[in-house]
Amino acid sequence: MTRVVKKTVEHANLEKYAMLSFDFDKSEVNERAQKMINLIGESITVEANGVGVSGFCDNTGADDYNQALSEARAAAAADALRKATRLPANTNVAGHGKRDPKFVNELPEGRMLNRRVEVEIQKSNH
Repeated sequence: MTRVVKKTVEHANLEKYAMLSFDFDKSEVNERAQKMINLIGESITVEANGVGVSGFCDNTGADDYNQALSEARAAAAADALRKATRLPANTNVAGHGKRDPKFVNELPEGRMLNRRVEVEIQKSNH
């Protein structure tokens, strides 16, 4: 399930895609994530003036390993997006490691949902 959030932030439209899910301990873009990449790529047009790609992980494993894994997930998603569309020059790719979990890590479902990449697209109002 994907939720698209549109809102105005300082005269810019922001689209947020929050469910590029990854398999446990993997940074490769799987089939489910590739379908989302294709949809997100369609939304990135000449109107996009910025894209943010943020990688996350669950809390299983060492801090440095999870930081590297979340960065690898973000980079893999950004590479897949580059193959699907032309990204704007203002594209930021970052991994969050164990910081900023989106869901509670104490439950298996929460850990699964934390293995994700989120994409934000900033578009001009014109």
